[in-house]
Amino acid sequence: MRQKTSARWVAALFLFLFQNWLGAQPNDVVFYSLNKTQGFNPSQATSIFRDSKGFLWIGTFHGVYKFDGKTFTEVTGKSPATKGKHIINIFESADGSFWFGGLNNQLLHYLPETETFESIDVAALLPELREDIIGIGA
Repeated sequence: MRQKTSARWVAALFLFLFQNWLGAQPNDVVFYSLNKTQGFNPSQATSIFRDSKGFLWIGTFHGVYKFDGKTFTEVTGKSPATKGKHIINIFESADGSFWFGGLNNQLLHYLPETETFESIDVAALLPELREDIIGIGA
């Protein structure tokens, strides 16, 4: 009986002394707080998208920001076509271009290689789309 008790104490002491080495989770997990010092106000984020290259694209009520892991770049601030756009959806096309959807039928097509935007008037396309849908169903 005494041998079992001392073996338990040795096992408990071993586990206590070496608990850091026996942990199941790595200790190198790092969390970052993103704030205005990186050039971004996170309280206004409406959508987050990770592209095929690993960049984060964040839609806000003031446009789109691109995060490279260290700093934020305001992408939409460079174009007059993007002023006042409230971005709520982000999508990457197979060709590497991006589509940003906003409130009130706002749609932007972004070409990263030229850093240019095309603003698409969705309301003007709706009658044309409606005719195509009706033609398909007839």
